[in-house]
Amino acid sequence: MSPTGNTRIYDGLPALILGFALVAMLAPVGCEQGSNVVEEGRYPPPDEGSTATVEIIHWLPENGREAESWAKVKVLIGQASSVDAEVRLDDFLISYRSSDMSYSGLVAPPFYPGSAIKLKVRSRIWGEDSTWIRLPESFDIEPIDPSAPSPGDTLSIIWNVVAFASYYAFSVSPEDDVVNAWVAGTLDTVGFRWVVPDSVSGTALVIVDAVTVMPNDVVFSGRARCRRERTITVTP
Repeated sequence: MSPTGNTRIYDGLPALILGFALVAMLAPVGCEQGSNVVEEGRYPPPDEGSTATVEIIHWLPENGREAESWAKVKVLIGQASSVDAEVRLDDFLISYRSSDMSYSGLVAPPFYPGSAIKLKVRSRIWGEDSTWIRLPESFDIEPIDPSAPSPGDTLSIIWNVVAFASYYAFSVSPEDDVVNAWVAGTLDTVGFRWVVPDSVSGTALVIVDAVTVMPNDVVFSGRARCRRERTITVTP
């Protein structure tokens, strides 16, 4: 997105010293195959069954934390992952990670909430195509009531309407274990209530995502999220 920024993904500046010469090479964050830049040229559209899926998460700034964007694009030729591709978001290169066979990493400077992000994929094998994905607007979570709940209390978590959101995803989990949430789901509305079970105590992390789903397309699919997080303390 970044119409005025210089969005790039880096993992450092490795240096190679040979004799009296010092050669410095830039490499994007998570890049495990070197450069994934594809030779310039016009390539045909992808064949049937060749797809690219995108997942973008933008953390909204709060409590002194800066905004942060993360992107992941999976490029498939039929059912096989392709590593021979060039993937760009708003014309900036995203690097390949062999660990999960995707093009992914943090984007800096981050995307702007509400803006349209251009995704372009080009490969001698996959072909070439591009599309746009809209990032939801910024939003806030209202003060959580009660702010220090106890088991048996009904927790009320409400946020304001988000422009460009297709739906909302939420979860409440232990702060150090967001994978195993106590409660999670998706909603078309802007709030939910949860009765705190007796087994819950300690610091909890509340996550709310405003989610935009890409329009149905035979080549591209995926989602973009704007995320808010809040912590609460459940007292026995």
